[in-house]
Amino acid sequence: MSTYQTGSGAGQISLAADITTVGLAASRAITIDLNSQEPGKPVAHSDNATGDIAQHEIGQAGQLRGLRVSIVTKVEFWGSADQRKAQYEALSATYTLDGGSAGAKTYNDPKITVDEGYNVAILSKNIDLI
Repeated sequence: MSTYQTGSGAGQISLAADITTVGLAASRAITIDLNSQEPGKPVAHSDNATGDIAQHEIGQAGQLRGLRVSIVTKVEFWGSADQRKAQYEALSATYTLDGGSAGAKTYNDPKITVDEGYNVAILSKNIDLI
């Protein structure tokens, strides 16, 4: 499991996501309290079909500590089966958290799943905020 040290102060933690794809993509980030039955709280999302999330403040370090940030991206591919497979194989993501006691930290290891026909891929990344 990936982790990020937030610290305990009032400084703002920011998140950015860079999705590399030629497909149509949409991303959303939520924070989740794993010790609660409450649903996750949306904290950031992509604004266009790239799936990228521009650097966005997601909350104060002390308030985020102990939560999990979960980023999910849906990517749709088009073209022939071989073209869709090639688009899937070129898919990647980089996530950056900043503002905590750990400073800027980058993660580039999302879980990626794809349907049998290489039409839709889902990228997911969970980071525990400690």
